[in-house]
Amino acid sequence: MKYLVYLVVIYLLLILNFGVFGELRLIGAVPNLMLLFVISLALISESLEFVAVALFAGIIWDTYGSLPIGSFALGFVIVGLLANLLFRKVFFYNFNWKHFPLAVISGIIVLSLWLWIYTATLAHFHLALFPINFKQLLHSLLPTLIYNLLLMYPVYGLTIAVNRWIISFQKNRHVIV
Repeated sequence: MKYLVYLVVIYLLLILNFGVFGELRLIGAVPNLMLLFVISLALISESLEFVAVALFAGIIWDTYGSLPIGSFALGFVIVGLLANLLFRKVFFYNFNWKHFPLAVISGIIVLSLWLWIYTATLAHFHLALFPINFKQLLHSLLPTLIYNLLLMYPVYGLTIAVNRWIISFQKNRHVIV
């Protein structure tokens, strides 16, 4: 049941991202609601179950995007694992909402660098047609950061609400059975 709920959330975010926010560009940038969801889930999860959600969200994102398959699937997993490790276990033992902007900024930078390295490597070995242009990546980084920072708390709140609903549903299900 939990993964079905995550699947619905992933598709809703996909529709919002490509449908609504695809038309509402900020200096040519579009937010990455899926990345915000993955980071949020990585930061509130007690276990590594979020990795499966990050991988699936990335595969869905790769399916609708124009980059080679694996670009976002692996990128979301890397960003989620780093966010979970660094922001929950190394820097902040008790992570709270005040630290979230730092996690989002770090996640966007890591994902951008990953996409650049991954596509450049694939292009070098003739497995992709072209790499992401680093200058273009830098040019779009600031608007992307601003757009994602504006939308991070609504996605974080959605993630917390979904997680609480799943926990409540699981507790109630155990009581009934």
